[in-house]
Amino acid sequence: MFACGSRRSDAGGACFTDEDISQLVATLECEDKVARIRTGTETTFVWNQSENLRLLDSVPCIGCPLVEDCSANGKINPRECTYLSHWLGLDVDMEVQGEEEADA
Repeated sequence: MFACGSRRSDAGGACFTDEDISQLVATLECEDKVARIRTGTETTFVWNQSENLRLLDSVPCIGCPLVEDCSANGKINPRECTYLSHWLGLDVDMEVQGEEEADA
């Protein structure tokens, strides 16, 4: 076994120093994947789930007042929904197609 310094973590046969772990945690913190919580003199890192929650909040169906009336074969449906098409980026193709028809 290779020595990693005075303190080491052996995970899966790899050897990580405290500096390696600190660098990894700092990267995860910069990417908003973990949150630093300080309590007195102790610091704890917790997995930050807010990124997933923000993603859910952006789904147009979640806040849509017509969600109860929306169905696959109904008058209000996901296939013809402007908000869902925009969120999925499908309206970009429609805009380009419209511009091409206008240029013709």
